[in-house]
Parts: sequence; structure tokens; C-alpha cells
Amino acid sequence: MSLENKYQELFDKVFEGSSQLTPEEIELSRTEEYQDYATNLSDILSQVRESHLSDKKAFLKRIESEDTSKQFKRKRHLTGLILAAALVVIYLLTLGKVKQDIYDQYYESYPMVALKRSATDGETGVKVAYQEYSEGDYQSASDLLQAYDDETSQFYLAISQMELNNYIKAIEILRDLKDKGNDRFPANYYLGLCYYKMDNLSESQKALNEVSPKFEYYNNLAQQILALQSE
Repeated sequence: MSLENKYQELFDKVFEGSSQLTPEEIELSRTEEYQDYATNLSDILSQVRESHLSDKKAFLKRIESEDTSKQFKRKRHLTGLILAAALVVIYLLTLGKVKQDIYDQYYESYPMVALKRSATDGETGVKVAYQEYSEGDYQSASDLLQAYDDETSQFYLAISQMELNNYIKAIEILRDLKDKGNDRFPANYYLGLCYYKMDNLSESQKALNEVSPKFEYYNNLAQQILALQSE
């Protein structure tokens, strides 16, 4: 075995902490040549370890940086989604508020103009219904008016349903009055408002466009609503 191989074997045993050295190896370990060899080899191993540790740190840092970047991208994506959702909610709330504001601005219960007529027609029930309507008790008025199918009672029944937020029922009654050629009341105006409240803008515009000029006040209101819808 060459002297360098002996040095290598001895160095491995010493490096591993082996206590089973032969007398020859103990004697060899004390020589200046071996100690120089061991010092040089230790320096080389130290440099390798430092290089490895540096490479490992760089690798871990790169992984951490990539992971942070991915997390940032995920957070940025999530933030974008949250912001987009918030904008949609704000838009819908704003749209709903605009719709509600328009309805509240242009809806008004139709004044009771049939009370005097009912007082002379012998119909006590309808008189009570009209009285309840004029006093703002729309539920009682609605319950009573359902028993009458004349044009006046049905129109006030429709308005009572609107006051009770029963827009589908109101639409049903107002469409029936329209189909029967109602010309005593501005049924189309209230029909247009009902459709507007139900988000059916095409039918709302159609009904509002059909408000007769005969009802000048309601015709003007209808034109204002149509102008707002077109904005």
C-alpha cells in the first residue's frame, strides 16, 4: 500500500473517531508529513462543506422566493376577485337604489274618486271598501274589493295590491283592465310601474308609452320615467 493510501485510510479512521488504531497507525499519525496531509485534506473538506452550505442556502432562498412570489400572485389574484365582487355588489346595490328611487319618486296611490258614487248605488260593501282604501287600510280594502268585478273596484284593487307589494297580482288585474279597454283610469301608468318594479323594462316601457294623453298628468310622468330609463 502506498504511503498516500495509508494517510487516507488513517485520516478516515481519525475523521470517523475510530479508537482502534494499530501501533503503526499511531506512530504514523505523529509524523509531520501525515499532519500536513491531514491539515490540507481538512481544509479541502471544509471548503466543500462551505460551498455545499452556500449552495443549499441559495437554493432554499430561491425556493422561498418562488413560493413567496406564488403566494403574492395568489393573494393578488384573490384580492382582485374580492375587489371585482365588491364592485359588482356596489353596482347592484346602486342599481337597486336607483330603481327604488325612481319607483318611490313616481309611484303615488290613486286618489279615491268613487266614494260619492258608492254612497248612492246601494252597495254598502263597496262603500266600506272605498272608505278603507281612502284611509290607507289597503289590506282590508283589498279583501273587500275582490268581491266586485266592475272597472272601478278592480282598478282600486290593483292599486291596493301595489301598496301591499303584490306586484304580480296587480299586473294581472291591470292587464285585464287594459284588455277590456279601460279608459276611466290610467291603468297603463300603474302597469308600467309594476313591470319596472319587477325588472321587466321592455314591458314597462311598452305600458308607459301607451299611457293615454287623456291622462295628461300621468302621461307626463310616464315620459319622465321613459327618459330616465333611456339614460
